[in-house]
Amino acid sequence: MNSDTPVNWFSIDIAGNVESNYKPDGQGTNYNKQRVGVQ
Repeated sequence: MNSDTPVNWFSIDIAGNVESNYKPDGQGTNYNKQRVGVQ
């Protein structure tokens, strides 16, 4: 079965700085996105 799936992520460094000021508990959509193939 071959398919693909979306992967969404954001980064936080050791000091607690969130990438692009993304707020995971809010309505933010400025997270990283990529579709990856699954084989």
